Amino acid sequence: MENSPLNVIDPAKADINTDCILWPQQPDENFLRSISEYGQLCPVIALEQDGRFRIVAGYKRTLAALKLGIELNVIVIEADPVKCGLIYMQENSGRALNDAMRLSAFRYFSKISDVNFIKDEVAPMLGIKARSKDMKLWLAWLELPEEFDSLLVSGSLPLAVAPILKSFSSEERSTVKPFFENMGWSRSNAVNFLTWLYEFSKYSGKSISELIKENNILPRTEDENPKDAVSRLTAQAKSIRYPHLSSLESEFSSLSSAIISGTWWKINSTANFESGDSEISFRIRSRSDLEKALATLNGVAASSDWEKLWNLGRED
Repeated sequence: MENSPLNVIDPAKADINTDCILWPQQPDENFLRSISEYGQLCPVIALEQDGRFRIVAGYKRTLAALKLGIELNVIVIEADPVKCGLIYMQENSGRALNDAMRLSAFRYFSKISDVNFIKDEVAPMLGIKARSKDMKLWLAWLELPEEFDSLLVSGSLPLAVAPILKSFSSEERSTVKPFFENMGWSRSNAVNFLTWLYEFSKYSGKSISELIKENNILPRTEDENPKDAVSRLTAQAKSIRYPHLSSLESEFSSLSSAIISGTWWKINSTANFESGDSEISFRIRSRSDLEKALATLNGVAASSDWEKLWNLGRED
């Protein structure tokens, strides 16, 4: 490429709609001012086909030349789609990457190269180690239909769900997709929700669609807060997978609320009810808080519900 001649062309003859332009950027005012004052300091890289120049790297510079009405400096190369993609990423190596950008690159190379090339050549350019856990997650995601990509890009669905989601049938994936649209699932909640449904489906012999219908699990409505919807859906999936534990947690919540009613004390269960232990706490920021805690502790200790709380899950 270093021996390729420099061409000066009309930017109207440049084609910016090339597949290897993975992360297109519009030129902002500062960029346009720089080009206007100092000129195009770095040539655009392109393929020449049928009298037109297909841009490989230099999307923003090309648009700037069009907006400013100036000629475009172009270096013409010969390269296949794989090399074009690598050149583009190298030219953009200084940019801060997010998952949407990584996904765009992985999808591009997955169609024109094999898994080993993606792991050994592409991933390191995206800041991902070839043998890392993140790499395994990305390879699992690439096995999912592209219709799920928008959920990852928007932040509605975390990358971590890829291994479990790829285990679902096409019908099952279509069934659960509405539960992630216009939401913001955390890594742990999303993985748990799908895993609990999947595990009980295998255990019960029922499809995930049947489980969702039988248990009246509904996607978020417009008037439901996304955070509340995630909590509700996670709790419903857990109650299906672990009905006894969910029942104990519900009873624990009711009893502990009754015990600490009217105070700032908090009670937490430990060890999933295996030991009968509980933790009681009070956040203190001043001596006044300390006095309030001590003043209400005797009343908390006198509650008749403590014995019920300690014996939850141990009645047998």
